Amino acid sequence: MTEPSLVNHFLLALPNQIGTYFEDTLTFLVRHSDEGAMGFIVNRPMPIKLAELLKEANLDPISGEDSHLWEGGPVSPTHPSIIHSSDFSTDSTVEVAEGIGLTTEPSGAGIYATLKAIAEGSGPKQYMFVLGYAGWAPGQLEGELKENAWVTCPADRKILFEEPHQSKVQCVSSIIGVDFSKFSPQGGMA
Repeated sequence: MTEPSLVNHFLLALPNQIGTYFEDTLTFLVRHSDEGAMGFIVNRPMPIKLAELLKEANLDPISGEDSHLWEGGPVSPTHPSIIHSSDFSTDSTVEVAEGIGLTTEPSGAGIYATLKAIAEGSGPKQYMFVLGYAGWAPGQLEGELKENAWVTCPADRKILFEEPHQSKVQCVSSIIGVDFSKFSPQGGMA
């Protein structure tokens, strides 16, 4: 891969994405290689709470009741994943970056184990349960970056797990010095 990997980076959707699925989103990248990229939108809560999911899984929650489920992206919108702090893991957890794990697999055994631990109060201290993901074919994300669809910056755990969803985009745009009021939805090349 000629470009540096953007794993553990945020993708901030720029104004030329107005009217698209990714309008006003912040995406956390967990994979990026010659084979493509994968990430999760981290500022789009769903109207259902995690406690409802735990009860559906016959888990009596003592923890996690106030947490949202998150819309992770348009690909496989019912596929579950849990982005979480690395103080907890299962056999199917992969390390995304120092301190951040990802549990996602087709069988769901790691997902259930993580949900059970969350319900019992012994799971990860920080987590986001997401449905769906954002995916890019080989070279697709690089093309979108050249077309000014995104701006990137290293991810920040505090923003990922602690910043309220309503202010994540503004927080990241302030950190990287992007003022959306000075942007046009049409990109160009200088």
